Amino acid sequence: MLMRKSIETSYGTWESNFDEFPKYITALQASNPDTVVKWFHKPNDSSNVATFKYIFWAFGPDIDAFRLCGPVIFVDGCHMKGSYKGKLLVVVTKDANNNILHVAYVVVDEDSSHSWCWFLYQLRHFVAQDRKLCVISNRHQGIINAIENLQEWEEPLAYHRFCLRHIRSNFMKRYKNFSLKKLCWTIGSTTLKRKFVTNMREWCLLYDENRRWGILTTNISESMNNALRGARHLSIRACIDLTFNKTVQLFRKHSNVAMNCNIPLPSCMWHLFCNWDTRAQNHNLTKRLQNCYKVMDKWHRRKYEFVHYFQQTCTCGKWQIERLSCSHALSVFLYKGDNPLSIVNNVYQSISKASYF
Repeated sequence: MLMRKSIETSYGTWESNFDEFPKYITALQASNPDTVVKWFHKPNDSSNVATFKYIFWAFGPDIDAFRLCGPVIFVDGCHMKGSYKGKLLVVVTKDANNNILHVAYVVVDEDSSHSWCWFLYQLRHFVAQDRKLCVISNRHQGIINAIENLQEWEEPLAYHRFCLRHIRSNFMKRYKNFSLKKLCWTIGSTTLKRKFVTNMREWCLLYDENRRWGILTTNISESMNNALRGARHLSIRACIDLTFNKTVQLFRKHSNVAMNCNIPLPSCMWHLFCNWDTRAQNHNLTKRLQNCYKVMDKWHRRKYEFVHYFQQTCTCGKWQIERLSCSHALSVFLYKGDNPLSIVNNVYQSISKASYF
């Protein structure tokens, strides 16, 4: 009761929020160009006032920034806890420096196949459009049904992959064994074909066809839910206002980092690149066939990988998965005298990151 009174003091009553809601949405779109808001009203409503079941929103700056990020999104949801129950569904992604970027939100009356279908339909038509994406989620039946039944989310426009942490959690409910728990994660995260031969592409990195960019879990979307946990107690207008303010705060925070970046890659990727470059100093290589190199560890001769230079592939799998030269590929670049930064994916280029702030 005290929480509700405090919220109403700051944001007004739940009833007044709904009365002011249409005007608030109009003002929000007018002051933020390219912001998308879509409504779904209850069909056959007998009253004179339309009652909405779902509302979808995506801020214009988030949409623009999303187009410069990697083609991987994470979807999740959390329960609302105010006077009017419902669920807040979110889509997030990661920028070039592994920071969270909000993509879109929806408030629905219930977490169902219909609400997920409606949400993903709006996301495809007004945000993602014709971009090919990898969707990572838990095994919620509503998400699975939506992706299986919406033509807009069929392959090759979209590829659905499951969170490895949720897979392991479900596995452990049946097999309560620490060794099996560790094995489950190893199977799902390995990039080396010689470690096992099977085909579980929905959750195994090796057979994923490089769709998920090496990302194993939905931790990022759950972190986003945690950051928005205060919104679950708010009225609908206040909830949207909070997501807008969170977006502004994140853009301010990351803009300073991006605009003052004086290294070729965002700091997170530059750190990884430097680590691999150090490891490349301990590799020996021999040329096997035209533009195919056998790269061996100086200290462990039995550990080796094959790098196909022009195909930009390595049998360790990391070059293809990360879209960044692995240590084996870097040793080939050093041998040939080429610049490894010349073929880094545009998502990781610092100039691209700075351009959306």
